[in-house]
Amino acid sequence: MFQVYQLRDFGMRGNSHNVDRAEMWEIQKYKEFEFEEDARECVIVENMKHTELPQKLWKYESCKETLIDRFCFTDDAFYCDRRFFLGKPDMEKMETALNSRGITVQK
Repeated sequence: MFQVYQLRDFGMRGNSHNVDRAEMWEIQKYKEFEFEEDARECVIVENMKHTELPQKLWKYESCKETLIDRFCFTDDAFYCDRRFFLGKPDMEKMETALNSRGITVQK
């Protein structure tokens, strides 16, 4: 079975001006599929709905399939932008990606 996981984020405001902003993240199993192709399609469709992937595709129409593959599966530069994953996401990798963007992770 091939499992798709969802990363859900919940914004938590520290004050009325939203200067001290924090998020709580939760990983949960979204769906299971018998075939990898079906699971991959689910990851692509859901990331298209819940991320900035469509805006990125609009800019780079000529290499659409490559960008979808990089965003959803292969390029770690997009790791913390994904919200759906094929298999359980590696939270150490996620923390490293967030830290590289200057985002502090508290456990």
